[in-house]
Amino acid sequence: MKEISMTKSDSPSLKEVEEIIGYIFKNKDLLKEAFTYTSKEDDIDGCRVSNYERLEYLGDSFLNLMIAKQHYFQYPNMKSGELTQLRDTNVDTEALARVAFKHGFHRFLVHQDPLLHERIQDFMEAIKEHPLHSSGLINSPKILADVVESLIGAVYVDTNLSIDDTWEAVKKLLEPLTVPENVKLNPVRRLNETCQKMGIEVEYKNLWVESGEFEIYLGNKLMGRGKYKKKKKTARNKAAVDAYNNLVKQFGVDQLPSQMNRTRPLSVTVPSIRRLPSQIGESQSIVSQASTSQLCHCATVALCGCGFVALSTLQSITGIIASTSFSVIQSNS
Repeated sequence: MKEISMTKSDSPSLKEVEEIIGYIFKNKDLLKEAFTYTSKEDDIDGCRVSNYERLEYLGDSFLNLMIAKQHYFQYPNMKSGELTQLRDTNVDTEALARVAFKHGFHRFLVHQDPLLHERIQDFMEAIKEHPLHSSGLINSPKILADVVESLIGAVYVDTNLSIDDTWEAVKKLLEPLTVPENVKLNPVRRLNETCQKMGIEVEYKNLWVESGEFEIYLGNKLMGRGKYKKKKKTARNKAAVDAYNNLVKQFGVDQLPSQMNRTRPLSVTVPSIRRLPSQIGESQSIVSQASTSQLCHCATVALCGCGFVALSTLQSITGIIASTSFSVIQSNS
């Protein structure tokens, strides 16, 4: 595995940062401040330099404004909620950490975190497994996202608060931006929305302190498990992905649209059932035929909604329905 050097003595010159972004700082101290990650003021090359936090605050606000502005005009038919989700995907911790790593900004950091080296190594391996935004399945070092925002803030101040000059210098760093077709729902949200539509109760069992795990139960059955000892939220997301995949596998549920601008219903339209025939033979002469998938779905929703039926029992019931041609009266509405 390739080693990442981030010690002060081994750090390359910050002039390389100027070459990467194509902008020459008039005030070099701003650039030094953007890459100084300490809990207090520190001396760098004999100069007193503040840490990055104020520049990060400024850069964060600037970035959110410019991404929102770009998306507003680029997608005139997109709803506000969709615009928010698209913006967040492009400026969250994982997205900006990827930007920092792509341009090698971690090589210029001056910091006092003995665990940072390991965290960035883990991140480097994780993005190999997830070349696109993972939607919460990898643990992204916040310091990498922070350095992108602090660098943007530094450029903004150095240009005498010129929005156009700052955006011209930093927008190419963020490319390519995530487009609506690649925006995915958070795993926990996707699972919750799926189960809500099916009428299934979801229970999250938090075992993270003891074992670094989350377990997810649908009804009374364990349906998903996720483990990640370094971050609770990541473990929960992994468990949600496992539970969702098992739900799809066991019930053949149509997957919720994971991308934006696709809002079709989760499954087939359930018919209105006015009465069930008292005898199977009677149904063939007096009622119209409902599809097997409709009946199976109807049974699943009804029984899961009660909260008392185990998923294994549901499988047996829907299996019986699938093998027997029940007929029901469908509403014309």
